[in-house]
Amino acid sequence: MSHKGTKGAAEYSEGLQGPRLLPGLIRLIGSALTLRWLTGPIFDKELRVSSRRRRNYVLRFLYLAALTLYVVLIWLAAMHESGYGPSGSGAYRISMMSRAGQTVILSIVAFQFAAMQLIAIVMLSTSISEEIYHKTLGVLMTTPVGSFKIVLGKLLSRLLQIVILLAISLPLLAIVRVLGGVPWAFILAGLCLTLSSTILVASVTMLFSILSRRAYAVILWTLMALGVVYILLPALVGWALHHAGSRRGFEAVLEILHPHVAFAILAENTMNPWRAGGTSFWPWSCLATLAQAALLLMLCTKLVRKAALRQANGERGLFIRRRRHASVAHAGPVAGDSETDGVRGSIRRISGCPIIWKELRTPMVRSRFWQVFTVLGVIGVVLISYAICASEDALYDRDTHITYGVIFVSLGILVTAVFSATTITTEKESRSWPILLLTPLSDGRIVLGKAAGILRRCLPAWGLLFGHVILFILLGAIRPVALLHLAMLVIWLLAFFTGSGLYFGSLFRRTTTAVIMNLALALAIWGMLTFIFYIAPEITHGSRDFADGYSSGNPLVQAVVTLEANSSRPRPYYPYHLFYYRYDWPHGRKDLEATNAIMSAWMAGYILVGVVFAVLAKNRVRRHIF
Repeated sequence: MSHKGTKGAAEYSEGLQGPRLLPGLIRLIGSALTLRWLTGPIFDKELRVSSRRRRNYVLRFLYLAALTLYVVLIWLAAMHESGYGPSGSGAYRISMMSRAGQTVILSIVAFQFAAMQLIAIVMLSTSISEEIYHKTLGVLMTTPVGSFKIVLGKLLSRLLQIVILLAISLPLLAIVRVLGGVPWAFILAGLCLTLSSTILVASVTMLFSILSRRAYAVILWTLMALGVVYILLPALVGWALHHAGSRRGFEAVLEILHPHVAFAILAENTMNPWRAGGTSFWPWSCLATLAQAALLLMLCTKLVRKAALRQANGERGLFIRRRRHASVAHAGPVAGDSETDGVRGSIRRISGCPIIWKELRTPMVRSRFWQVFTVLGVIGVVLISYAICASEDALYDRDTHITYGVIFVSLGILVTAVFSATTITTEKESRSWPILLLTPLSDGRIVLGKAAGILRRCLPAWGLLFGHVILFILLGAIRPVALLHLAMLVIWLLAFFTGSGLYFGSLFRRTTTAVIMNLALALAIWGMLTFIFYIAPEITHGSRDFADGYSSGNPLVQAVVTLEANSSRPRPYYPYHLFYYRYDWPHGRKDLEATNAIMSAWMAGYILVGVVFAVLAKNRVRRHIF
């Protein structure tokens, strides 16, 4: 009886397990198709977190609204221009519609190509460092989740937001594509180049995110590395091959290994097919870019595993070893004590505001090795560029100094915008912001201390601009008055971005969001509004005087006008005199006194805006603390 009962129970169990094989098989196939076996639970976790963040939906809305506004303005300008055709013929209108479609699509694809890479740098700046900083990476290594799934899950979850931004612009591109003039092959090639280059940039950012825990350091290191790889190395190799007389095949190799060159050639072949110089190698460029990204991800996997094991063993970081600090065995006054002065671990007295004291002594890069490496690397790159310009007899040309001025001012703007937006958010992310607010310090002193730290960290970046100007003033290539105007420019840039960075840092909790908003503010003021003011007269057939006057407040325009007027090599048809100054502003030619008035007015206005932002940040210091 017992044997029959056991046999019946077994048969009943087999009957239940038989029908369950099909759902299990379906789940197995579903997980294989969704790549869950490859990404792991990290990808699911990041997606669930990002889907609950309101800023992602706001970013998508603003992105689509800006694209729609841009398309409408270009379309209206093209339609008004078509009215000037021969008798307003239909053929002329159709040709203008096709040309407008080309301009809109090329501009959108080019904007996406550049913007997606910048967004990837900001979004992945804390991809691994936040796990290391919160000491959760070592805990992850105790789970079945491997280092490869951690890296791939973090990468794909952040890239998915970028893919969504690209996807929401496809209907807009499809609508404009109906106008003709642009084949679908160009849109497909542009999207492929954008995705592949974004994956490579994201891989580089993730690598530096493992090596540094500070978001601003990751962003700046990534931009410097990409500048060396994409700008400096191709320029040096091209210059060397040009002097050696063996540039054959260099352009084809550069197009394959350099996605930006591949995109530029693709755009030229599409917009001007009659001037196209050969076949585009963009598919090979995508494959080469993905191969480089794969190598970087393999390196990231090894470094993540190493960092996780060190953290699990109680060690501090990836390349930081424990150091035995000397301790002071007795208590008492330290200042002036010969027995304790110079001994590690001795207590240092704080004078003045503690926030200012702390911010002024916090280095931009904590590691001494990376400090020396950064300084020597930047100086070496500048000296190499000077040597190349000297060999081409272009060191005293006006265009050379204008180029250096635009590069140094752009670098200073980027560093200032990034540093200013991270001073408060880093305190919030490290959970030290509530502790700081519990101290007797007032809100004004906290904001003042953070502003002092921003100025202290940003001044070395502006030292490149002033070093270049002072050097060539001594060499007689630039007149000394340029130093005054550039100093006025730097002063209002520091004041404006310090205030805006503090405000966005107090408004948001994440460093990524604060940095994006600070950069978007600069892009909106000096890019989007300028474009609207210039395109509006084309639509209404009005005057461009307001647009010209507004563009004089652009920092790059001010730098170009200043260096163009104060270079030592004038135009051949214009007599050069030491005491005669001619500044070619967008709204007309001005002398030195008018230029001083223009610069002073813009400086006062931007400083006032920066102060307003700082006051708003002071009023929001104790809001949304957690």
